[in-house]
Amino acid sequence: MNPQSWSVASDDYLRYVEASTVYYAEKSVEFAQLDSRTDIKILDVACGTGVVAAAIVKTLSPTVSVISTDYASGMVDIVNSKAEKLGWKNVKAEVMDGMDLPLSEASIDAVFCVFGVMLMPDGAKALSQFHRVLVPGRKAVYTTWGSQELLRSLWIAKAKTQGEEPKEIPWVRSWADLEFCKEQLHEAGFQKVSGVVCSGEMTTEAENLDEFIASLTRNPGIRSFFLKDLSNDQINTFKKDVRAVIIEKYGEQDVYKFKADANIVLGVK
Repeated sequence: MNPQSWSVASDDYLRYVEASTVYYAEKSVEFAQLDSRTDIKILDVACGTGVVAAAIVKTLSPTVSVISTDYASGMVDIVNSKAEKLGWKNVKAEVMDGMDLPLSEASIDAVFCVFGVMLMPDGAKALSQFHRVLVPGRKAVYTTWGSQELLRSLWIAKAKTQGEEPKEIPWVRSWADLEFCKEQLHEAGFQKVSGVVCSGEMTTEAENLDEFIASLTRNPGIRSFFLKDLSNDQINTFKKDVRAVIIEKYGEQDVYKFKADANIVLGVK
């Protein structure tokens, strides 16, 4: 994965993914239990299309300062456009690498990273960066996907495409595991570590199912974990197999709802 691939995918992400992440972003901000002082500075790492910034503006004072960062310029452009359109005067998006933040030590009052750490080449390094830039006594919250019905369907479809029996998804013992996520915060130097599994849904309308599936095959995260060893012909077959697996499991629906758990973890510097 590289910044350009996520920039290219930013419109897809806005159309097909954002709506299913809003709930988890709001729960992450809620879990942090931040005070509503107007002078705090919040950092959102791997901001995507800005769901955390939206949750902060909605939940806390609109005058709270938010620095939304992503290493993909396409995502940053979307957030800055939203900020201008929606009047988020204190939200500014910048291109930054979450594993090498160009910010001073102890300069940030809270750090959020929703569905970003797990996609980074070195998630532990990112957590260490969160710890470095935080003011002592302040909180970092990050969120990863846990059990996901949709990902399981994709994994079954891939096995079908390759003519194999489905196996365990490789990362279920790492970032998808709450205890693993908590331990990573401990190792990064955080204290008072806590976490919760948040259950929600990912949805797509039936009329958009084929477009939704096609967008998944363009998603850099999905491509990296699921499709990197498939040929273009196999990817076309995979799309058909995903549709077949979904229809077989859920039947014909107007709206498809896929149960999805997320791990929300918090640590104090």
